[in-house]
Formats: sequence, C-alpha cells, structure tokens
Amino acid sequence: MSLGARRTLVAVILSIVVLAVIGLLFLQTLSQGRATRTGWIVTEDIEAGTSFTSSNVQQIHIPNAGDSFEILGQSPINHRAARQLSAQTLLRPDDVLSQTTARVTVSLRNSPPLSVSQQIDIYAQYQGESLLVGRALTVVDTQPVVLLVPSVQEQAWITLEANDVSLYAAISPGLSEGGEGGQAAGDAIQQLAEAAGGGGSNTGGGGGGNPTPSPSASPSPGH
Repeated sequence: MSLGARRTLVAVILSIVVLAVIGLLFLQTLSQGRATRTGWIVTEDIEAGTSFTSSNVQQIHIPNAGDSFEILGQSPINHRAARQLSAQTLLRPDDVLSQTTARVTVSLRNSPPLSVSQQIDIYAQYQGESLLVGRALTVVDTQPVVLLVPSVQEQAWITLEANDVSLYAAISPGLSEGGEGGQAAGDAIQQLAEAAGGGGSNTGGGGGGNPTPSPSASPSPGH
C-alpha cells in the first residue's frame, strides 16, 4: 500500500473515531436530559397524623435537573404525615413519620392554646418532680386533646391517663420507644421520660434521676 493510501486510511479511521465519540457524547447528553427521579405529591389538603393512601398521594417523575433538591423517593403509603400539608406539596423525607404511630387521648392540667398539627412537649408531675415525658408530639385533635405517639409508647400513655397523672404541655422547640400489657404509673413515667430524654425517676419511693425541668415553675400536683 502506497504512503498516500495509508494516510487516507488513517484519516478515515480517525474521522470514524471522532464521529463515534461525538455521537456517544450526544447520546449521553440526551439520556441525561431525559433522566428522571421518582417523587410523591399530596393530592389534597391533609392534617398532621393523617395516613397516606393511594387517594391522597400520587407518584410523579421529576426531571433530573442540575440543581438537586431532597425529595421523598420511597412510597409514603401506610405512613402518617408529620405535619399539615397542602395539596400539590412535593413530599420531603421529613414530611413523613418514619415509625409506626398511635393516637392517644390525654387530659392536660395546663397547656398553651393548642391547634391541630402543632408540636408540643409533655411534662408529668410525679412524686414532687416535673419530668419531660413527651418531646415534639404532634397534636391531631384538640377537643379532646389527641396526640400522635410512637406505637411502642401507647400502653405507657394509656397508663398515665388511667392513673390520672398530672400532665402539662409546652410549645415544643422540636424533636421526639416500651412494652405490652399493664404497668405501674411510675414505670410508665420512667419509660416515657427516658425516651424523651427527660431523665429517669426512682419509682420505688423517693425522688431521683436528673429530670428535665419544666420551662415554667413546677405546677402543684394537686391541681
């Protein structure tokens, strides 16, 4: 093969390689432009504590744009809303409660004005101490007061209500597990106080522990 023919062949091969690279880059760009990620939107206004179902959420596909923002990728169905949400809200992970929850009715001796979807902290007056027993619990009803609590704590809250333990509420600055069967009120308070980070109480008789105090003066347990 002559030198001219070799040069022509090399030029043709280089041209093919260049065209192949350009085509690959074009296909990659086209593919990225069409790439999507899965998200979920709320199709109607819902209150905090509402269970997500196929009737109030819908799966959508969002273009994978350059500016990435956090969205809920997994299905929220059978989970509950962490807060009040408006229709067409694109769900984020913190809009959905990650753990199984239960609704409990509580009698509060004192509390600020409450509204649905509000988050409150609950204090129990017991053996002369004021213990934080519930942190950032969501209000799902106000007449009577119904709170959303982790399912593992349901029995403990029922125990406090059955024993008429004095409970007080305060607006929560943010964040909030327990057993089956009956339990003593002191055991229930200690369980909830430990879960809420409010310290434990020696339920055998005297005081004890290092409880988180109420933000206001401790109310009298006789109220």
